[in-house]
Formats: sequence, structure tokens, C-alpha cells
Amino acid sequence: MLVICAMVQDIKQSKVSNYFIFSGYICSLIFQIIIGQVNGVKVWGLGVIIPIVCLCLLFYTKMLGAGDIKLFSVIGGFYGADKIIEVMIAAFLVGALLALAKLLYYGILVKRLCYFYHYMKCILIKKERLFYEDYNKKNTAHTIHFTIPIFLAFQYTILK
Repeated sequence: MLVICAMVQDIKQSKVSNYFIFSGYICSLIFQIIIGQVNGVKVWGLGVIIPIVCLCLLFYTKMLGAGDIKLFSVIGGFYGADKIIEVMIAAFLVGALLALAKLLYYGILVKRLCYFYHYMKCILIKKERLFYEDYNKKNTAHTIHFTIPIFLAFQYTILK
């Protein structure tokens, strides 16, 4: 339910409320303590911290929002390290497919690939520290609400 609420809020407001995130952390910690007792705290801690550590570079370069990372973290709190890694991989695959569909729909695939090539060239070859193109609410043709792939990946990995 928490993931659905976060996704709806992201679609409507382009952000995920810290209220949902904080509630998720508390509920997942209580859940882990109940089912795993002392070991549950370890499972919770690893599940919460892995997405933050793994995805901080994407946040720093503005390729992924803080709400998306915190949502992954909450899911990790409930399901642990192994499952959150699975969810993250699935979410990036689903996100790539949705992004490709959107870029093809708007006819900007080549333009975005050129931008990404230039971006990577500046970082890797020229060693310049750049931020990925800022989110521009007036032109969202090149962005997706990543909570949608997170939700779909979460559903897939939990139900399989």
C-alpha cells in the first residue's frame, strides 16, 4: 500500500513525501523485529542501507530522485538485502523499457542518446564533474516517474 501511495504522490506532485518514507521505515523496522527479533534489525538495516549506498551516485548526478532511493530503502527494510537488489535490478530494466517507449513516442531517442554520449564523454574522458540535465517541469518528454518502474518491479519480484 505504501508503494502505491508513493507512486500516486510522485505522479501528482513529482515527489514522494517524507511522511510515507518515515512511516515505511517505522513499519518495516517493527515488522522485522516481530518476525526476526534481533536478527530482524540486521535484516532491516542491510535492506535500508544497500539502496542508499548503491544509488547515491545516481542521486548526486541528478539521474535519480531522493524519493526513489528512499522508496527502495523502505522496500529493503521490509524484504531485506537480497530482495531489494532483485527489485532494483528489475526496476531499472522496467524503467529502461518505459524510457525507450517514451523517447520513441516523442521522437527524441537520437537526441537523448547524443546527450548521454556527451555527458559520459565529459565525465570519463575529460574528467569533468557534471550534473545530468535538470528536471524541467515544462518539458518532461525525457523524464519518467521512476516510482512506476519501482512499483512494477516490486510487484513482479514479490509475486513471482
